[in-house]
Amino acid sequence: MLTLTKAGAETGGLVTLGIGGTTAATSIASYTIGHRKETAQEKIQRIYNDNDPSLAIAGAGSTAVSEMYYSKTYGTWMGKNYKIYSQTWGGNGYTGGKYKYGKKMHNTWKWIGRGMGALNSYKIRDDYNHDRLTTDRFFIEQASNIVSTFGGPVGGAWGIGWELGRSVVDSEMYQEWKFNLFYDMWERKYGKPSSSNEWIWNYFYKNYKP
Repeated sequence: MLTLTKAGAETGGLVTLGIGGTTAATSIASYTIGHRKETAQEKIQRIYNDNDPSLAIAGAGSTAVSEMYYSKTYGTWMGKNYKIYSQTWGGNGYTGGKYKYGKKMHNTWKWIGRGMGALNSYKIRDDYNHDRLTTDRFFIEQASNIVSTFGGPVGGAWGIGWELGRSVVDSEMYQEWKFNLFYDMWERKYGKPSSSNEWIWNYFYKNYKP
């Protein structure tokens, strides 16, 4: 007899599998007969374990800081006293001057941001080459990196929001919630796991994607 129990607090985030009266525990979304398969939880860890968002956030932040010091878009610049002024005024010795200080700091932070963007692009490529990113995820990550690096303040906000959103999606709590949601939908459609519908549940576990 085959019995399956979905992940939850009572199972320690595990799917329990019982066959012939014996019970074994396997991580979220892992279900195989006769061989060991990479679990969804392990796949998440493998893909995102080395995907530290700090570099991307720092790069996006540098782009935003650059625009604060001197922005053609908004017609403003920031002095060394950290106050924002209109570009119709050139500044003085106290503020450091629109070009002497504001534009100079703008260029410095702009190149810092581009340098971090280049490093992040290399890291994304390295993750892809070592199978830590799928092809679709590779192109999405590279596109997001370009937007956050060259998109000015809007791009900087995009990059920071992107990384924060990804940290939520990659969390164990979210992944467990997502798995249980699809599990419940599958159960309502095909019934609880049993020997009579073993093949359809086998299909579910083999094709479930985090």
